[in-house]
Amino acid sequence: MTLVALTSVSLRIAPAPSASSRLGAAYAHGRALNEAYLFGQIARLGRMNAHERLEDLCLELFDWLDLAGLTEKNAFAMPITQEMVADTLGMTPVHVNRMVQQARQMKTLSWGGGILTLHDADAMRRRVGRPRISPPYMA
Repeated sequence: MTLVALTSVSLRIAPAPSASSRLGAAYAHGRALNEAYLFGQIARLGRMNAHERLEDLCLELFDWLDLAGLTEKNAFAMPITQEMVADTLGMTPVHVNRMVQQARQMKTLSWGGGILTLHDADAMRRRVGRPRISPPYMA
């Protein structure tokens, strides 16, 4: 298997789930989230229009980065290109660009300078049917 990082990374060996009950719960929750997001990608490709696909992906990225503490307000670093987003969403780069421009005009999101900002994430969640997920072990 080949892994490619979009940003600089440090590799660490994760402790065993048996190291603590909270860690075991975090791992179990992570596996459940991975399965849910994989199912979400299938549903995204099969059931959503282009604008909904883009919003749903932005929300998913926000959720993952928020769990890792890598968001600030409603913004996060977006080091991937519109071409990469197009591949993920089963769209052409030109169509992704149109959807980003449309979202800017609708003031739902801004994407520039490597930063993506969601202007009303709650409204976006309602539109695409994505609940806000917070892990039980962080409560």
